[in-house]
Order: sequence, then structure tokens, then C-alpha cells
Amino acid sequence: MSELFEGELYPENNPLVIVEPNGLKNYHYTGELMQSWGIYLASPIDNSSVNSTSIDRQLTQYFRLLLNVTRENFVDNDVNLKLVVRQIKNYRAQHPYTDKLILNIFNAGDAFIFADAFVELESEPDFENVKYEVRIFRGHDRIIEHGEGLKNLLNPESNIRDEAEAFAQPSDNRLFPKLRFSINMIEEYIRQPHLFTSHISFFISPFPVRVELFKPNLPSRCFFLNGLITDSALNVSTANDETKWNRYILASNLSSWKNELSNAAGLFFDCLQSFTAGTLASRPTDSLPSTQITLNALDKVLLAHLHNHSDWVITYDRNLGPEVFDLPSKDNSIPFLLDYIPGDEVSGISSFLTTRPTSEVLALLGPHFQEFGLNIDNESDSRTIHQLLEDLRAVSSSLILQLNSTKNKAFEVIGSAFTKRVLEKKGLLQESFLIPPISIRTCLKIADRNKKQG
Repeated sequence: MSELFEGELYPENNPLVIVEPNGLKNYHYTGELMQSWGIYLASPIDNSSVNSTSIDRQLTQYFRLLLNVTRENFVDNDVNLKLVVRQIKNYRAQHPYTDKLILNIFNAGDAFIFADAFVELESEPDFENVKYEVRIFRGHDRIIEHGEGLKNLLNPESNIRDEAEAFAQPSDNRLFPKLRFSINMIEEYIRQPHLFTSHISFFISPFPVRVELFKPNLPSRCFFLNGLITDSALNVSTANDETKWNRYILASNLSSWKNELSNAAGLFFDCLQSFTAGTLASRPTDSLPSTQITLNALDKVLLAHLHNHSDWVITYDRNLGPEVFDLPSKDNSIPFLLDYIPGDEVSGISSFLTTRPTSEVLALLGPHFQEFGLNIDNESDSRTIHQLLEDLRAVSSSLILQLNSTKNKAFEVIGSAFTKRVLEKKGLLQESFLIPPISIRTCLKIADRNKKQG
């Protein structure tokens, strides 16, 4: 409960879809203008992934300005300051030689979150001499001023924190300022991605959201604390080279609620969804209203470009699942390494950190494998290393990205791969599964915190 009232937990207790009674036009839930003030926008008409999503994010920020919502009261459901700071710190920890960070940000909007992240990082001794080059990529629509937060950061009159002065003051060498940013078109990136290589690419709600009817085939629990917190369910399906995610709310197990008022509210929510679904179908139906995103061939090309020309790609999208990144290997080639903890999105924001197993990644892993007599430059050993990486991906890709932290951590991670292989050969994983050490520690921390809170 303390997380709820301190702003660390963003409950979304709104129906995902509503229908306008006169014209029967449908609207999908986009996010919060401020705490407990949700906003619904009309579903896109065209199939443009770039423009539609940009409009959603821009319109949300435009209405905040229109209603004079101050920045202190913003609730951003797409990206979080703590997440951005933590991920930039993690990259710098694995690449300590980098004194200039090049960041690509897609669908950034006003980018105040990133401006605040740079100020936050400036208080860290390791970031005092780090410079930033930021490239913002947008669609054709210009409803708000893109990158306004970064523009204000360069303005001495807009800064009130001491750490922010480092960005507004002229540098000793004007050719290498503390912060440089540019605004580019996403079409430019698709045409010539090699001109925009970066250390990290931030991909914020990149795909359009549509309204579709969906019939769940598996039971899901979406209500917690007698309906105080709602966590929508997500279903993934693949057909004709397209991947679709349907996000919906299933009102189940209402009879187990002990509070009569909460039970009545849950039944009312269930009836409201039934009416909405019936209106969308123009007839009574057992299906539920859901929001849907579709990944087509063009979207996959953009994802491929991002991973080919960025060390790390960080995707923020609460409507997206990890399936598009957690693909099986083909011809001894690993598509992506994914750092993702299921259940972490309960804070209201989902993030996926992905990278390709490039020569740099393999070079970071090489010294650790040499301790086991494996030479990464040897062709036969290289195949063995790729097999071990695939074993680690099966346990948890998060482990791979921790290999370069400490020597003990590296041995712990590689030991997990050997453990999986031994158990697999003995047939002990046919009806069992492994829980990686990082997941156990996370569970223990949550259990300990819950115990302290009573």
C-alpha cells in the first residue's frame, strides 16, 4: 500500500475499451494524465505503426498542457525515471571506457524523463565527465514540441538544480558539448540505419493500439486486493508472419471476494465489459473487449535495424510481451539476448532490454570461458560456447548480461548453464524447470518486504 500512495505503483483500474453511445465509436485507454485521471483516445484508422503510436503519446502530453497539469503531477505509463537511470548505469558499468554516450530515442515526446535522468546521473561521480549525444526520432505528426525537456536542460534560466548547470554552461571545447541533441524522422532511420549507430536505443510504445474482440481460452486473475489493483492479462498469437498481443481484463473469481461492496463493483465492471463487447459485435457475445497490437514484417525490419546498429535496445511497451525477442536459435545463430523479469511490469511499465550476441558481447564472455578451457577463437569451442549461451537463454537471458559484473557472478552464471545441461542429460527436466539465482533473490526480497509490512 505504501508503494501505491508513494507513486511507485500505478494501478490502472480503468476499462481498456469504452464505446461512445451515439456514434458507437470506440476508444482505448491510453494512460494517466495525472493520478486517477485516465485518458481514452480513438483507435487509429490507418496501419501506420509509427504515426499512430506517436499520436497517442503526443496527445496525452498535449492534454496535460491544455489542462495545466504540472510536471510534478505527471503519471507517465510508458517510461519511468528510475528505470532509465538504472539501465544507463548498467550500460556504463559494463562499458566503463565510454566517455560519450550516444542514445537514440524513438517516440520520446517531450523527453522530460530523459532530461531528469541526465540530471540525476550527473550527481554520480562516474558520470561527471560523461557527455551525451541524443537523437530523437519522430513521425510526421507534430502536436507537441519534441525534445522540449532537453531544450530546457540547455537553457540556464530553466534549471533549478545544481547538477543541471553542467548542461547549460559552455564546455571548454565547443566542439564537444556536455549534451547535444537532434530531432530526426523515423523514415530516415529506416532508410539509412548505419548513419545512426548508438550505444542504447530507447523504443517507447512503438506500435499502434487497436480495439478488437477477444475470447480468452485460459483462466486469468486480473483483480487484486478486492479490486483495488487491476492487472490486465496478455495473450500472444502468431499467424501469417504476424505476431499479435491482446490485452484484456477478465472478471473471474468474484465470489471469493469477502467485501460485498468490492464484489458488487466487480460485477458492475463485468456487466460494463459485456455491454461494450456487445456494442462492438452488434450482438450478444462471450468475447471481451481488448486492445491489440500487431507486429508485421516492416516492424520486424525496424527491430532488426535497431539491434544491428545499437549495443542495447530498451523497449518500453505495456501492451507487448517478450515473445518477439525470446526466439529459438536457428543454424547455431542466437537472434537476441533478452533481459526481462516476468511480473516486474506490475509497476505499470514493461521494459525489455535486448541485444545481439555480437563480437563485443562474446569478447566480454571470452575470459570467463577460458577458465573452463574454452577458447572463443577456436571454431569447435565457439560452437560449444554458443550452445552454452543457448542453455543460459533457456534458464534466463538476464544471466548472460551479468557475466561481466564480477568473477564470482560469472562463475555462478556459467555454472547455471552446466547445471541445466547435466540435469537435461539425466532426464530430470522433462517435468521440471530451473529457477535462476537472480529470480530466487528477487522473490526473497519481495517476501521479506511483505513480511516487514505485516
